[in-house]
Amino acid sequence: MSDKPTFTGNLVELRRPSVEDRAELEDAARARVDGRTLRRKGRTEQLLIRTTPARRQQVERLARELGLTFAEVVERGLDLLEAQQQDRK
Repeated sequence: MSDKPTFTGNLVELRRPSVEDRAELEDAARARVDGRTLRRKGRTEQLLIRTTPARRQQVERLARELGLTFAEVVERGLDLLEAQQQDRK
């Protein structure tokens, strides 16, 4: 995992991580993000969603590669969707 591909924003380019990569991602995410981190960034509301295992792995991988929390990955995605909607108007 030393040669990390650069994410260009095209979701088609994303690959599913192996079982070993997923375990490593989960361990790293749990170790790095806790409630204090989220409160420090002003995030106090909880949002629970159901998703596929592939989408969860995608969020985990993006968070690790970009050095973001899960919430930041989702927020960036929402910002991009809103920007696309504004461009269409």
